[in-house]
This record gives sequence, structure tokens and C-alpha cells, in this order.
Amino acid sequence: MVRKSSVQMRREAIKVLVELGACYYMKDLDIYHGRANRDGKKFHVLRLNNANNGTGNMNVSDLDGLYAGTYEIANEFAEERVWGTAVKEVHKIVGINEDDAIFNTSFKTTDLGIEDCKKFYNAMRVLTNFDVSHEIPINFKHKKLFETIIIPVLQETNAPLVNYYEEESVLKKIKERAKSVKYNILEQELEKIALDYIHARNTRYLLRRRPIQTIKGTLRKRQEDLVHKDVPMPFVEFTDGGYGEAYRISSSYLSAWLANNHIVGYKSVVHSGTLGKNIESYHLIDISQIMTERDYGEYLQKISYLERVADGKFSNIFNQEVEEFFRSANGEELIEFVGQDEACKQLFDKSAGIWEEWTVGQHTASVIDFFNQYYADSLPDNMHTIMKLAFLVHDIGKGATRLGENHKEASLRLADKLFDSLNIDNSSLREMIKFVIGEGQEYTTNLLLKNLEDKNIQLRKFDKACENVVRRVFKDGISRYEIDMLRNMCLILQFCDSGAYTYYAKIKEGNVYVTGGNECFTNSFILTNKGTPVLAKAKDFKLTRSSLGMSMPDTFGMYPPFVPGQYNVDNPLNVM
Repeated sequence: MVRKSSVQMRREAIKVLVELGACYYMKDLDIYHGRANRDGKKFHVLRLNNANNGTGNMNVSDLDGLYAGTYEIANEFAEERVWGTAVKEVHKIVGINEDDAIFNTSFKTTDLGIEDCKKFYNAMRVLTNFDVSHEIPINFKHKKLFETIIIPVLQETNAPLVNYYEEESVLKKIKERAKSVKYNILEQELEKIALDYIHARNTRYLLRRRPIQTIKGTLRKRQEDLVHKDVPMPFVEFTDGGYGEAYRISSSYLSAWLANNHIVGYKSVVHSGTLGKNIESYHLIDISQIMTERDYGEYLQKISYLERVADGKFSNIFNQEVEEFFRSANGEELIEFVGQDEACKQLFDKSAGIWEEWTVGQHTASVIDFFNQYYADSLPDNMHTIMKLAFLVHDIGKGATRLGENHKEASLRLADKLFDSLNIDNSSLREMIKFVIGEGQEYTTNLLLKNLEDKNIQLRKFDKACENVVRRVFKDGISRYEIDMLRNMCLILQFCDSGAYTYYAKIKEGNVYVTGGNECFTNSFILTNKGTPVLAKAKDFKLTRSSLGMSMPDTFGMYPPFVPGQYNVDNPLNVM
């Protein structure tokens, strides 16, 4: 029996919160956004910047967000905002994923019975079960700082929380210990690293003990709502309101908590200055996870096509239990799973030969985690298993090369060992994955990392190579979508593999998540309007476009709409 992944466990915990009334699934809500269209352009949620944008529509949260409500409320808002030549618009808002949820800040644990109360707090423990520094940029070079100084000092206090009024004394002890062991770090940097960790640690504990208060206290921004105005914002949480009961918390950790658990917004009762009355408002803060119903229809049409293609060609790779585990598992969980085969474990335990001194397994885990965080929406759900199989074998030959063989050649040779251990006998699947980690990655490396001449020629060859593989694998009736999907898989591998060497990638070392920080790679990345890191040169060659309109899309331009029968075989991607 395959153990459940952390994602599956969090899914079940959210289901409990929905049953208790602490959350709602987006799919069960009927909510709308009302606005005035002054320029005639089509409204896309993904392009939204709705906080502090000078429009007078100031949100109550520090995060970018979108207000939504019932149709009647949205319609009233739209009518209030229309003037001159503007046109009223009311858009139904939907979530992209089945699991997307809204937190109910009006929920009270005091309304629950004893058994339901236990269920609630057990669910919150599951939802906070990731390391306190998971979303805090702790550079790899400071790993020893945590092991020998920060964590030991906090353990000596024997308290899960550090009170705001005690922070100074705790910091003093940390500085003294750093000085006694002659740890070379600037005092200002030491303070920031220590406080980031302390505030994240506070947040995790408070989410488990006083979740509603913590979430409301963090999402609120208005100074008049605070009891202690002398405590710096925005990282403050108040418990009982008495002196000595103030704790600074981490907005970064809370944002990570929301994202990890597919909580895309929160419902609360607010006073609307626009309408002059109290209303129930849904404040949607994870813009990347929501769409208008119209855009979702277009997206669904495209993604459904690829899902049908993948089901037709790659269905039943694993049984349902293993398939679900692969789709939801993080890097560490997948490495542990395939490592049940002793031969594979030995390959993943070998040195990756990189400056971080990570094993092949640790590097591979960080690549998979990078995918889960930034690129999971770039492929249909039923392609996630295939993409993760590509990640698992992309460097499996490092440390196991034969005489005269490079690590990529070794990886292609040893990929079959992993496929065999997992009982994968689909030859088309093996061919496609080997193309992605072999010839495909060679093209993306040349295009995005090397300063070669005639890159446009390389680009055309890359496109043609993808087309040839698709024709062999999918045979008749191919479209641009299949070719685009394979090309995107190659790009995703390159982005995630390169990203594993930057400060974006995280791997667990003991009790602390550490990051790389290879400046060569870090400076090679740019962020899209979704906050997705892509290699900068991808923009120059328009390699970030996607037929899916998701993570890599729409930022640097889209392909023309797909029309069956109008696929140009000679120039499939309209490369000029």
C-alpha cells in the first residue's frame, strides 16, 4: 500500500474544514465581480493588480486581490462605478482547481462540539505540517548558523512562541553565541535571518492554537483594528489583548500556508464605503488560481483536449493509488518511493557533483519541488506523472558513468532501470521521456544557457525535433497542442533544473530548509506577471508561450487560436 502524500493529507484536512464550515470550496460558490470597463479591453483576472494601484479601490489586505460577492452585490458595485462612456460588467469568478477553497473568517470554534473541535484542530495541525522556514530565503551558506546558534538558543527558551516584548533579549543571546563561536556574519544580516525564522515559527504555532485570530490578524491591514498601535505592522498577531500577549508573525509563512493548502481567499463581513452598507465579501488573494467563467471555458476546452490525448496514449501507467501519489507527491516523497528499489536508491544516493554537495536524489527532489511550486498548472493533471518521471531520470546517471560516457548518456541508459523498477512497459512513454531529458534538454540548454551563434537555426531544429517525436508517438491526427505540450515539457525541465541551482529551490537539510544561491543562475532568471521564474533568454526566443494559457503563457504573447485542419506542418510554431 502506498502511503499518502502530504498533498493528499492536506486535501483531506481541507475537506474536514469545509464540512465544519470553516472553509468553502470555490466550486460550490456562486460569486461575481462587478466593474466599470472604461477602455473596452477584455477583462482577465490574471492581469489584475488591484491593491494600491491608484484607482481608489484600496483593498483591506496588503496582498493583491479581487473583491467578489453575490450577483446582486457585484451588480450594485458595477453600477456605482460606471460614469461617462464606461460600460458595466459583471463577471462570474471560478477557481481553476477542484481543491481551491475560501476561508470563512466569521467561523467560531466555540460553536463546535467537543468531537468537531478535535477534528478542527487536528486538520489545522495537518495543514501546518511543513517546516517553519519553508518559504523563507535561508541561504545554504548559513546552514551552520541555524544548527549551532539560532535553533539551540530557541531550544533553551523552551517556549514555542517568542513574545514581541522578548525578541530583543532572544536576539541578544543569539548575537552573543555567534560572537563566541566567531561566526562571520554582519549583525544586521544575523538579526534579519533570526527574526524571519522566529516570526515563521510563531505563525506556525499560532495557526495551530488560534487559527481564526491569526488569519484575521494577518490579513487585516487597517491600523484602527489593532489593540497595540505601537507594535510594528504588518507582522502582528494579538491573542487576548493584554500587555505581553503580542506576537509578531510572518506574512511570508502565512502566504505559503494559504498557497500550500489551495486557500485562494477569505470571506468576511465588511462595511462597503461604495455601497454605504455592510456586505458579505469574498476577497480573492491568489489571483493565479481564479478566472472569469468565460476565460475558464476557453481554458477548459484546450486543457480537456490534451487530457483526452494523454488518456488515450498514456492511460494506466500505474494503478490509481500510485498515480494519485505521483501527481501530488513532493520531491522528497518521490525519491523515497522510487528508492524502495535498492538499485535505484544507490543511484540517487550518489553525489550530484555540484557545489552544494547534494546527492542526485536531493538535487532531483529540489527540481520536482520547483515544478510543484511554479509549473504544475502548465500541463494537464494527467501529464504530471509523466513530467515527474522525466525529472526522476534526468540526472540519474550522474555518478554512474562508464568510461568515455558523459552523465547525460548514462542517464538515458539508466532511465530504463527506473522504468523497469516501476513496471512501466509503455514504449511510447519511454521514448517521449528520453527525448525530453536527452535531445530536448540539449536544445534548451543551447538556446537558453549558452552563447551560441545561429540560435534561430537551433530553434527551428528544436521545433522540428519535437514534431518528429510527436508524429512517431501520437501517429495520426496530431495538432499544434501535442507539439506545444512536448516543447513545454522540455522547457519546464530546463527551467526547473536550472532553478534548482538558484535561491528559488529549497531542499531539506536536517530541520532547516536551505537554498542555493548560485548567482550565475539567479541572475539568468526573470519573473513573469504570475511571479513564475523563467530563464530570461526564453523571452528573446518567445519560448514561454503556451497553448494552455497558464503558467508560461500570455506573458510574452500567445499563439493564434488553434483551428483544426489549419496546422502548418512546415512551420508549426510560426517561428520567424
